[in-house]
Amino acid sequence: MNISSLLSDVVKKAGTKTAIIEDGRETSYRELWGTIERLAAAFYKIGIRENHRVALILPNSAEFIYCFFALLKINAIVSPLSPDSTPFELKSILDNLNPHAIISLSLSVERVFHAYPALLDDTILILHGDGNSKGQIKSHYHLNQLFALNENYTVADTQTDGDHVATINYTYKGIGRPLGAMLSHKNYGEGVSAYIENTRMYSHHKVLSLLPLAYVYPLVGCMLAPLISGAAIVISGNYMPRSILKVIDNSRVNHFTAVPSIYNLLLQCYKKGDHDISSLTCCITGGAYMSVEMQHGLKSKMGIEALQGYGLTECLPVTWNRYEYNKPGTLGLPLRSNFHIRIMGDDGIGKGTNTTGEITVSGPTVTLGYFNEEEETRKTLKDGWLYTGDYGYLDDDGYLYFTGLKKNIAKVGGNMADLTEVQNVLLTHPHISDAFVYSKEDSLWGQVVVAKVVSRADGDLTESMIKTFCGRYLSRHKLSKMVEFTTEAVQR
Repeated sequence: MNISSLLSDVVKKAGTKTAIIEDGRETSYRELWGTIERLAAAFYKIGIRENHRVALILPNSAEFIYCFFALLKINAIVSPLSPDSTPFELKSILDNLNPHAIISLSLSVERVFHAYPALLDDTILILHGDGNSKGQIKSHYHLNQLFALNENYTVADTQTDGDHVATINYTYKGIGRPLGAMLSHKNYGEGVSAYIENTRMYSHHKVLSLLPLAYVYPLVGCMLAPLISGAAIVISGNYMPRSILKVIDNSRVNHFTAVPSIYNLLLQCYKKGDHDISSLTCCITGGAYMSVEMQHGLKSKMGIEALQGYGLTECLPVTWNRYEYNKPGTLGLPLRSNFHIRIMGDDGIGKGTNTTGEITVSGPTVTLGYFNEEEETRKTLKDGWLYTGDYGYLDDDGYLYFTGLKKNIAKVGGNMADLTEVQNVLLTHPHISDAFVYSKEDSLWGQVVVAKVVSRADGDLTESMIKTFCGRYLSRHKLSKMVEFTTEAVQR
């Protein structure tokens, strides 16, 4: 079973029905599949083969979707990465992934090339969009040229074992470096079908694709599930709350998927009568915990029933609050009877109901392991159970509650910040002798990063200088919201 074959089956039924809406242009399912087939043939012609790992560094776009499915069609392994990642962050990932090819915005590759020229050696480069390399990156292809290649030639469907790795998705666990979770075609097949079934996504629906498809949560909910159900994807990259409301109104969006910080902005911005959001039939929240108060606020002010679920990069969505009985403040019930949740104590003994411990997960969507990280895989996967690094408990009705993080990360607006990674960057500053990084609750972002630093006697550091330094290496959400200076040894 190959995920691309599931889409092929949908195309036979959907035909000329709209699959993608982007910047006013509509692409039918038939056009979508035709482009995927041509691009798969082009990828094969330039040397991408089965089991080749390909880094896909594109923003939400029709091009992302074309490339994703075209690579899966030839049994290549896709690693979706955020184009907002810094060269430092990408280097850490690419050193582990060792990709055979990179498909990327030209500017993203140019930044990496400028910082780490040798990193791109012996790699097939496929660039999209304009850049300023002025010939520095000599050996590469342009994505638009590949779209036009092999117009009358397609690659035959390949046989794919369900356990064949489909993607390697990078995530953080607080150990100072990213880990690539390997997800199989079977993982996606089970996860996507369960998601479609529980969210009641149908072919006549329109689904807003807003969150970055580089992350598993929107990859499943805003791309794979809509296309496999025959729905239409409305692509938008504008995070301004009024723009989001306008798109929902004008496009008559039915399914909306976001993180709590975005719902918070919408709640603050929304004025009844300014925008018609009555088309919404399903509003999903995830990526970070949404409070009971926010859920009540959304319902009373906007008429939105936010349904909260739980999942990780390593296991896709696994729990969900049902339409019939949405219990605010909880992460819901397992999606299906073969999705299991267990609460474990630090002593390795299972906990009873209403007792907090580490959330563990088993079922058909659990990762095959971390790519080239055997020790971390052993620590995380034990006897068929995924140890999530999250604390929570189950109530008497089987609903899952989240109570905190065991792993050393922060969730900033739904984005992961590895606090060990941030601390390690700070310690490379020539005028910092010691540092400790921790998270703090924030009303808008959920959590923010805070740094406590000890400056050397010969240093004259300011908060602005430290933020500028870290900004050379880390994405914006990882930058310290506050910097505390101390002359004493920091307590860890």
